[in-house]
Amino acid sequence: MIRFERPDPPSWMTEEWQRERGEKLAKNEKPFRWPTVDKLRVNLHLVPILKSASANHCAYCDGHPLGTQSRETIDHFRPKETFQELAFTWSNLFLCCDVCQQSKSSKFSESWLKPDETDYDFEDHFFCDIASGRLVPLTERAEKTISAFDLNNPELTTDRIHRRRDYLNASDEDDRILNDFPYRFFVDA
Repeated sequence: MIRFERPDPPSWMTEEWQRERGEKLAKNEKPFRWPTVDKLRVNLHLVPILKSASANHCAYCDGHPLGTQSRETIDHFRPKETFQELAFTWSNLFLCCDVCQQSKSSKFSESWLKPDETDYDFEDHFFCDIASGRLVPLTERAEKTISAFDLNNPELTTDRIHRRRDYLNASDEDDRILNDFPYRFFVDA
């Protein structure tokens, strides 16, 4: 989970717009649907912005590239089912992969790490076990986050080992651009 530098929201996504849409959703009993802006669903406006800000990596596992190995989905960190008033709040929306979104589902805990927290730093919470591909929690919050997003599932740990080898075996610096690899926290450890 790399620190995420959140860009400003699109100009039409004002705080008033976010609040009004959230309040409207909270009053409505219909299932969640993204509204449209300029004849395009809001999520389709937001994915490219979040994708650019995250260098096309999942906000949680740092899988890459989204769109080929996984759908580009927008996760509501505080689930829209429980926190309907925050469903359209910019600071609650993260680009993520299918696996992380399915693992998290509609669960939430204040104790989880949030990748755009101002004081969040990967090294303060996690240690990379290079041999096993696992993230070792250094804090209780990290332990809960790993569990919530299933960040040490066998497929992920195996893939981290392979991607790190690919990164280290890149023939020259031009082939070793960190943002072109998944699990940046791991391959460069």
